[in-house]
Amino acid sequence: MSLRVKLSFLDLSVTRFVIVGVANTFVGLMLIYLGKFFFNLSDVKANALGYFCGLIIGFILNKQWSFRFSGSNISALARFFVVVFIAYTFNLITTLIMIDIFFINSYLAQAVGILPYAIVSYLGSRYYVFPENPDI
Repeated sequence: MSLRVKLSFLDLSVTRFVIVGVANTFVGLMLIYLGKFFFNLSDVKANALGYFCGLIIGFILNKQWSFRFSGSNISALARFFVVVFIAYTFNLITTLIMIDIFFINSYLAQAVGILPYAIVSYLGSRYYVFPENPDI
C-alpha cells in the first residue's frame, strides 16, 4: 500500500472520528439532561449515564465506521477503555494546569482540555484500539 493511500485513509478516519465525537457528545449531553429533567437523577448519576452511553456509542461507531475494524470486540473494548482513561487523564491534567498554574478561566480551561483528549483518543484508537492489523 502506498504512502499516499495510507495518508488519505488517515485523513478520512480523522474526519469520521471528529463526526463521531461530535455526535457522541451531543447524545451524551442529551442523556444527561433527560436523566436530570425527566427522571430526577442527581448530577453524578445523570453524568454517569450520559458518559457510559457515550462511551458505548463511541466504541461502536468508531469501530464500525471511523476505523472499519474487524478484529475481536472484547479485546478492542478493553483497549478502548484503557485509551479513554489515558485520554481523560491528559484532559484533566491539562485542565488543572490551565486553571491552577496559568489562572485561565475554568470554562476556557475545560475547552482547552478537549484538545489533548481528542489527540490521545484518536491516536490510541487508530493505532492501538482499532489497528489495521487486528492481531493484537
